[in-house]
Amino acid sequence: MMPISMPPISILFFLFLWTIIAVVVAQDPTVKIVYDTPNYGGRPTPDETMAERFKTGDCIPAAQSYEKPVVGLVHDRAIRGAAAHPALCVQYELEGCQGKVLDQKNFELQQNYNPIPVDYNIAKSFVCIPK
Repeated sequence: MMPISMPPISILFFLFLWTIIAVVVAQDPTVKIVYDTPNYGGRPTPDETMAERFKTGDCIPAAQSYEKPVVGLVHDRAIRGAAAHPALCVQYELEGCQGKVLDQKNFELQQNYNPIPVDYNIAKSFVCIPK
């Protein structure tokens, strides 16, 4: 009986394929969202370094509320977003990605930051999944 062995070219091909798969699996599944308060005078527009990070599949709030000294309650809205890889985002009518899915309000995120088309009157959260 002959011993079974792989020719050297097959070993190199296997290592190359294994490396490609490892790189694809290890890629960043991050969605980055920039929040800002509309019509809040005197404050500079936030840049991408201030973006909050979420994983794909996480429920992302369309707006955040918090208390600020002197100002009071502040409502920041998701204004721009980007994803490590193209992602499709689906909006929900309620917070926590609950309630009705707003089918006609889907949008995409790319690697570059773009405005997020959220109608804050009807959508309270959204989830983004890899495209």
